[in-house]
Amino acid sequence: MRPIKYLIVSTGLMALVILGCENTNEPGNGENPDVTGRVTDNTDCKQFESAYGDLAVGDTVSCIEYTYNASEQKLILKHINTGFNCCPESLYCSVSTVGDTIIIEEFELSSLCDCNCLFDMDIEITGIRPQSYYLKVIEPYALDEEKLYFEINLVEDREGSYCVPREHYPWAILQYNNNSAVCEQEIIPDSELYHNGPDDEFEFISAEIVNNCLLTTVEYSGGCGGAVFELYDAEQLLESYPPQKRIRLSLQDDDPCEALVREDLSFDLSPINEVGYNTIILNLQGWSDKLTYEY
Repeated sequence: MRPIKYLIVSTGLMALVILGCENTNEPGNGENPDVTGRVTDNTDCKQFESAYGDLAVGDTVSCIEYTYNASEQKLILKHINTGFNCCPESLYCSVSTVGDTIIIEEFELSSLCDCNCLFDMDIEITGIRPQSYYLKVIEPYALDEEKLYFEINLVEDREGSYCVPREHYPWAILQYNNNSAVCEQEIIPDSELYHNGPDDEFEFISAEIVNNCLLTTVEYSGGCGGAVFELYDAEQLLESYPPQKRIRLSLQDDDPCEALVREDLSFDLSPINEVGYNTIILNLQGWSDKLTYEY
């Protein structure tokens, strides 16, 4: 099973989200220049304490609910659980058509926080004639997930819904907010490996602690297999209050391919619990923020 990611909502840095949509159609190539779209509403970062819309959905799916007004040639979409940065500054999208496919690509202006979260978003598309279409929604944080792509028949069905599963960050946070959560790997207390273990290049995208798990997303060059990540502890308790530890994420990259790969990782931190303490500050090499581990 591939690692499952998490959701952390930043409170102090949440910016006012300005929403918009643009029409990218140009005549030719089967595109319909009459189709335009705009975002009409959205939620804040979701806590999953209540459902939004008619579908009582959790955080392990991305869903589209749609309704169609034939007289106005207007298609209303509610995208439930679309992922963005916690502080996107503004959200927008492009709407285009190619043949019988309506393409909606979602964007954020900025990524000001070190976390991602889920939103619900309402999109209004006009110029849609009553016929069958394929609806394709491009989500910026669902790179390796199942595509949100399905057929709608606006002659026979004026409303409906479609969902696809989501297993990775920023989806599936609820799986880490209960005692049954299981991390994919364990941290290794080993001073020698901390200092001299494999050290191939990668980039952190996010890093947070949820319960006893360090959850991180990384990017590296690969795509053909052979990349191995391990998390090492330097086996040294630094004197402070709370005490601190140094940890390092190690990559041994024997993958000969050069595609940009984004991977979600999770590590059980309980092997480095210290007797007499219930909080440790972790200094993750290569990550600028200190991580607070409470157990």
